Amino acid sequence: VEVSGESMVPTLHDGDELVLNKAILPKRGDIIVLNIDEKNYWIIKRVIGIEGDTIKFENDKVYRKTIDDEDFILIDEDYTQGITEPKGQTIYFVGEGEYFFLGDNREKSSDSRYYGVRTEEDLVGVVTSWSLKQKGFWYSFNKVINYPSNWFSSCKNTIGE
Repeated sequence: VEVSGESMVPTLHDGDELVLNKAILPKRGDIIVLNIDEKNYWIIKRVIGIEGDTIKFENDKVYRKTIDDEDFILIDEDYTQGITEPKGQTIYFVGEGEYFFLGDNREKSSDSRYYGVRTEEDLVGVVTSWSLKQKGFWYSFNKVINYPSNWFSSCKNTIGE
């Protein structure tokens, strides 16, 4: 997939090309691609909550309570940019087979604060860790072997904010 937009800055940037694993389910902290509607509108975000978690927004911070926790714990998010403000609800429960996700660029992201929690059915894939480390690989590979651009572009999808 090719990233389009700023919702995952500073981790991902417009034009980054990544590889998805469609055979695994995501864990907290993984970056995923979700299909948001029947028109195949894909977005890329970070998983903050999985089945059984409760997510809370308070004082521009994000807290999580897992099924094993008695209290909410502040999530250490050194990868974010911008202020994390709730857009409506301040507490979300993540049900069976659901995910709560946020963009790393909190002020420029339409995420679970807008779309709510989403199910496994909406999951397109999990961005591979080696793909994140080698974000420019596919672009460089295409330039080196000099395939016609129409062949390469037919092999990827663009994802939005």
